Amino acid sequence: MNGSSRNNNVLVIVAAVVFCFVIAACVAVFAAAPEGANTGSLITLLIGQLAPTLVALGVLAKVNAVDQKADATSAQVSQVAQDTYRLTNGLLDAKVRAGVADVLPDHLIDPDAREQIADDRRVREEQHEESEERP
Repeated sequence: MNGSSRNNNVLVIVAAVVFCFVIAACVAVFAAAPEGANTGSLITLLIGQLAPTLVALGVLAKVNAVDQKADATSAQVSQVAQDTYRLTNGLLDAKVRAGVADVLPDHLIDPDAREQIADDRRVREEQHEESEERP
């Protein structure tokens, strides 16, 4: 069960508890009132507070949903910034050099560049493994 449905379940339970509490309070007021007392106005006040209370619960649930969405968006933006930083600081170069070296025959690759190409392939594989681990 994900967090959103759990929050919705909690919201429904809290709304049901508030509703039952208001009904129980109305019954208690009606039962405990002395003979001839004006219980109608007190019961009206209790029932009148039910709707704003339920609306407040709904607003709190929506605020929570917006906060969760903002956290998810912030994480995505952070990941994009990290990927952009890596690409602008050599990862793209390493991936291109490794890719070109993969398709060229060995005799066309400069012997002095073999160590750099080995490092580039290692960087490319590490990046590939990291990207597979991410959802």
